[in-house]
Amino acid sequence: RAMAALEAQAKGKQYGCVWELDKAVSECRRCEVKFGIMERKHHCRFCGRIFCTKCTSYEMMHPKTKAHERACISCTEKEGTDFEPQGDASDEGVKYGVTWKPDDEAHNCGCCNITFTATNRKHHCRFCGDVVCLKCSVNQLMHPKTNKAERACVTCVKKSQMDQALELWYKSHPTLFRVAGAALAVLVLLVGLATRAGG
Repeated sequence: RAMAALEAQAKGKQYGCVWELDKAVSECRRCEVKFGIMERKHHCRFCGRIFCTKCTSYEMMHPKTKAHERACISCTEKEGTDFEPQGDASDEGVKYGVTWKPDDEAHNCGCCNITFTATNRKHHCRFCGDVVCLKCSVNQLMHPKTNKAERACVTCVKKSQMDQALELWYKSHPTLFRVAGAALAVLVLLVGLATRAGG
């Protein structure tokens, strides 16, 4: 208990807030969902209170750390600012290795096509650079450029899942993949020869 208190004190000092103790909170401070194995606890870096994943799926520039930190809905509403990093599109694109779509070019979610409004805010997928709504970007994936879990749109999540399934299947059937690859190479060669002969 003493160790937890010291850790909370250190976190509070780091973020300039009163850091709640994990053991003191059993449900999300906003939506009141119960915490458990499937619903983990997350601290807002701005108020120090504990929330569920959904209620802390935002980011804002933190005045103390000078970095984009996890924020709860209440703190983002209080700030009255967008939840996304507002750096130059080219800078963000370089950071994540994608073409970062400018906010002013996006009027609808790139996944579900819902229209953006004052309450339905814009969020960038860190894997494709597209602008999507909150509902379509609640998931995170490990990013190869930043080596951190980053916001991902549902399209990129599905692609990642398919790639993982394909990789697993390949490892289970390596011979079949080699045969298929060889057959494809022969087919490409034959098509090339036929094209030359016809020309």
